[in-house]
Amino acid sequence: MTAAVLLAGCTDADWAHVMSYAPAAGPATPEESEAAAPPPVAANVPPASAVSERAQRECVEWAGERAEDAANQNFDAETAQHVRDATYADCMTWAVRLHR
Repeated sequence: MTAAVLLAGCTDADWAHVMSYAPAAGPATPEESEAAAPPPVAANVPPASAVSERAQRECVEWAGERAEDAANQNFDAETAQHVRDATYADCMTWAVRLHR
């Protein structure tokens, strides 16, 4: 209730600021950029043979939906692709754990 009262006075501009993503300043040099970059997601994906075809299809579908969500929130294509890759890797990992 209190949160609703506090947020009721926010303008559209206030909401746009709250809901936007402003990345922090990046590394200054290419060497720092390489050191800060996470490892490729594809290296963490379990083999497709470890899960059922149904689970694979679901993972592809969910990954696509999350990437579309990122694109709809005005993230760039590279970020949307990272979201897709990470979601797919997570989904496949859970599918292996659940023996699907």
